[in-house]
Amino acid sequence: MPTMTTMPRRAQPNARLLLGRMRSANLFLACIAAVLAFGYGELHAEGLTGDVQFFNAKSRHSEEQKSLAQVSVYLEKSLAAEVSVFAIAYYDQEFRSAALGLAKKFDDWQFGLGLGQARYGNANHLVVNPWLYYATDSYQGYLHAEYYSNGLDEPRFFKGYWQKKLGRFFLGAYGESKFGLGPRLGANLLDEVTIWINVPVANRPTVGAMKYMAGLSVEF
Repeated sequence: MPTMTTMPRRAQPNARLLLGRMRSANLFLACIAAVLAFGYGELHAEGLTGDVQFFNAKSRHSEEQKSLAQVSVYLEKSLAAEVSVFAIAYYDQEFRSAALGLAKKFDDWQFGLGLGQARYGNANHLVVNPWLYYATDSYQGYLHAEYYSNGLDEPRFFKGYWQKKLGRFFLGAYGESKFGLGPRLGANLLDEVTIWINVPVANRPTVGAMKYMAGLSVEF
């Protein structure tokens, strides 16, 4: 099961629109918290696995790019031997998307291909989302791509990480479009709860650069 992270960052909306989106985001977060609090057993009873992530990308230059509070949800249900259906949803102050797809396991590898819709700039955009995930007792890796329709200025988005487990900690590298490449550090607070931070040190954008990205993941 891959661990989902971020989506593209866009130009900032005006203050009134931003406030409205933040209120919507808070409602969305409250709904997710309710699912985690009251639906954990129900999800397992239905054979679902997945994770919910809450994270923040801190801006290096606030006059160019605001910090982003973000949430993502990943759900997966087995259909047959090594084949599953998955759903991904993402929300921040500027961008939202959802996709459905199929995934297939090959030993320690899992390949997924999703199709969905993104909402940005008062327009809907078709999203094609292939991804590749690798996991053993010692290592994890993830490569994620997205392709958008309808004339977006940036029709492609990529991200990925590689990390090694060190007891309850893990250390590795993370890269993302419009974020950069740098170290990734995290820790398992509980078996299902993880905190992590990514810090870009190379290939950072000249406009809208971020200091770091930090978050909390809850698996089920």
